[in-house]
Amino acid sequence: MTEEVVKSFCRSLPIRYLFEPEPGKSHACNCAVRHARGEYIVWTDDDVLVDQNWLASYAGAFVQYPDAVFFGGPIIPVFEGTPPAWLAKILPQIPSAFGKRDLGSESFAFTSKGLLPWGANYAVRTREQLKHPFDPSLGPRGSKRIVAEEITMLSGMLDAGLSGRWVPDARVRHYIPKALQTTHFLRKFYSALGEEKGRRLHDETSTKLFGAPRYLWKEAVTFEIKYHLHRYLCDPSIWIEYLKLSANAFGIISGCKYKQAVCQNVSISTEGSS
Repeated sequence: MTEEVVKSFCRSLPIRYLFEPEPGKSHACNCAVRHARGEYIVWTDDDVLVDQNWLASYAGAFVQYPDAVFFGGPIIPVFEGTPPAWLAKILPQIPSAFGKRDLGSESFAFTSKGLLPWGANYAVRTREQLKHPFDPSLGPRGSKRIVAEEITMLSGMLDAGLSGRWVPDARVRHYIPKALQTTHFLRKFYSALGEEKGRRLHDETSTKLFGAPRYLWKEAVTFEIKYHLHRYLCDPSIWIEYLKLSANAFGIISGCKYKQAVCQNVSISTEGSS
């Protein structure tokens, strides 16, 4: 289906279809980078609507800031219909869940890992992008949704001494369907954030329970109980924090268990080849 859609535009757009046999978004992104012909790569998602001057704004920034390697612009969520009252009330507390990214109307240099572009709207110079591929263990893959593949890649660029730039006029709107306007989606989102953290967690001293530090299990269960106790008794601004903490803790546990399984497989493979 995708191939047919791409080929239907071949006569009107300079577009090519690429196939990556290895499943996972990061593998697909790395494939695109290897085949890219332009000096810069502009990244977005399939559920956004770009502003009319989106590409022109990035092109202008490339010229204006030749020393910058990566760039990012605003992402504004657009909800299908009217969001539930509880969701509308807590939106300022969960901007990342719906991809909201607005760092102001003035351009500035990215210097902090806490302020980086997000996946629906950023650009990278190709020669540096080739040296900093996406981590295949991160990003959506089948039913698994491990996030932060672009943040990890861009953080690596900052660590290497490279610089980025905020482009306030390169705006996109991110469509949020009704199906994502739920606590179920929010739980999955914050769990995915936690799993990425768990895969990077280095804790060899804590007592383990089922492959994860025991204190994480205590935190996860405690926050989950608090979420259910507050869900129908308190303001959404209170119980959403417990939902976030619980989902994040269970996600970290999942990441720790994944890391342990990978290490065990590596150990078994190594022993088998000796």
